[in-house]
Amino acid sequence: MEVQCIWDAIKITADEVMEKKDKAALACLFGPVPDDVLQQIAKKKTMKEAWKSLKTRFLSVDQVKKARVQTLKSQF
Repeated sequence: MEVQCIWDAIKITADEVMEKKDKAALACLFGPVPDDVLQQIAKKKTMKEAWKSLKTRFLSVDQVKKARVQTLKSQF
């Protein structure tokens, strides 16, 4: 994304994002994601919203994994 100069769409507010870059960034994001993730982000209007949604989803998964590891460690 950095090579295509569209990484800025994630860093700045929606008002500052140029529509063309935002759509290009969304298109780049839609390609490599699995169908279940695509359904989640396809509803987002901007790249920033989609990125925030992905970040929340995968941070939550990571936190659950860490909690499970902690639980298993405490049991043994």
